[in-house]
Amino acid sequence: MRCPISEAKRESQRTGRTPHTFKWLLSADRATSSAALDRPPIVSLHLAPSTFPFQLCLKYGSNLGAMLRLSAHPLLRGTGRKSRLIIGGILCAIAIVALLRHNDAGSQPGRHENEALSQVFGGLSSTIPLQTHPEDVVTKNAHRFASPDDFLGDHLDRIRRLTPLSVAETKQTCKWTANELETTQFMWGPTSEWMKQDFDLNETEFRRHEWMNHLEKETIPWSTVRKHFKGRGIVTAAGHINSLKRLAVALRQLTRLGSTLPMEVAYWKDEISDDQKAWLEGLYPHMYWNDLSSPKNVFKTHSPKEKEYGHYHLKTAAVLNSRFAEILLLDSDNLPMVKPESLFETPTYQEYGTIFWPDMARTRAENPMWAITRTRCRMDEYEQESGQLLVDKRKFWYHLQMSAWMNEQPYYLSMLLGDKDMFRFAWHGLKTEFGRPTMWLTSIGLVYDGRYCGHTYAQRHPDNSVAFLHRGLYKLHHKASLKWFRERGGMFTHYKQSPYDMDMNHPVPTKWNFDILDDIKGGQAWSCMDLVGVAHKPVEELIPGGVEKLWEALDGYWIINDPDEE
Repeated sequence: MRCPISEAKRESQRTGRTPHTFKWLLSADRATSSAALDRPPIVSLHLAPSTFPFQLCLKYGSNLGAMLRLSAHPLLRGTGRKSRLIIGGILCAIAIVALLRHNDAGSQPGRHENEALSQVFGGLSSTIPLQTHPEDVVTKNAHRFASPDDFLGDHLDRIRRLTPLSVAETKQTCKWTANELETTQFMWGPTSEWMKQDFDLNETEFRRHEWMNHLEKETIPWSTVRKHFKGRGIVTAAGHINSLKRLAVALRQLTRLGSTLPMEVAYWKDEISDDQKAWLEGLYPHMYWNDLSSPKNVFKTHSPKEKEYGHYHLKTAAVLNSRFAEILLLDSDNLPMVKPESLFETPTYQEYGTIFWPDMARTRAENPMWAITRTRCRMDEYEQESGQLLVDKRKFWYHLQMSAWMNEQPYYLSMLLGDKDMFRFAWHGLKTEFGRPTMWLTSIGLVYDGRYCGHTYAQRHPDNSVAFLHRGLYKLHHKASLKWFRERGGMFTHYKQSPYDMDMNHPVPTKWNFDILDDIKGGQAWSCMDLVGVAHKPVEELIPGGVEKLWEALDGYWIINDPDEE
């Protein structure tokens, strides 16, 4: 084994610099490699020379078996087994003292030197690979793997050994101008901690270590659950009475389209009564129900009231626990405009086993998620809009578990919004391409007082027709405003379509704001999305026959006649 201090000296002589910290280098000798020790290399830590004993502890882990391996190290040969074990323990004790003394000396280590100190005794693997590899060694067609297990083993090992990428490196591939940064919608603003200063490599590599450790040690093996899932179906998470009423509109539409694709509604405990189930089954007979609190579910989750994460975690749990193998995840406020069966037959889905639809916003280049997943920032990629999502669980069981895990981690709440981008970055982390429509979304809304207010996304089928109307901001309207606009032509009268909707690289200026009209008595403010500089057109040019007649036929304005709504 080569001494890391000597390595640092040689590096200093070679470069003429004496860095305050250096990358821990250990022997590439296969006899003492992480592979031989069954301790896969995951994270790259930058540790000061004074913490060398601590590095030995990191190399060999923290449980008894690992301590025995440490005690058998060649440096300790020649002593009895019991003595070697005692010496190994002493080395780790010295490591702690050395690290604390290093801190007291005024040299503050990276944030995760301290975190690693606490985590090493929890059994996390922290062995450092000597050799890393460029991005092109990872299989480009991983989405074609036949089994989820193919993503572990050699593929995961190649991902593990990718050359680390810092935030400074990952953001270099996104070169928006100052004006584009000002006019394009980006998720999270300049007040975010990671916008004020780039997270360092120790930070992002430590977090990368966490998710890889989760994949390797904490996920449910595919072999134990594969028989639980079969067929295709729609999955939605709904429980609140208003979400059920919105879902009723979608069920009427599925019946109108002639769909027979079964739907499974995921809920929590007593959120849905038997009478409500019977009502919805009367609208669409192909219904199943899944109580996510039931011990029968293979993936355990928690009540939406237990943690302050909203209800997003229920969507990933609904997908993992669904009886279906191939799933269309659909929000209750989303209206299918084509038979959903057709989506599973598209070349895009057949090739990738997924279709992820784009959102209005983009991910900032400074977002640490790019580095945490060792992915270079992509200018051709919008954030994901998960009001609809197509996925084959038979291929991506571990990707979905990674998404669900990130959804439960408070750390990611300031980087990703709910479930939607947890999916996208799980795919990035596992270096797997996902299917996308060729056209960006189209905004649908209405015009009043000469100004446009978009409240619905028209998401495209891979053949470029309109596949969904996702009413993300429509549901923020109250009874008074819906009644007022309905009497003046309706809520779905115009649309805006970017002239660059086939070019995902093009930054389209967008605007989001609140609005209100004094003419609406008792009305409350609502939200609008706008494509700046794009002319609005009659919605009939986009959807033959328009939307209003359809909306009336589906009882889309139910809220106006609902005595429980204000």
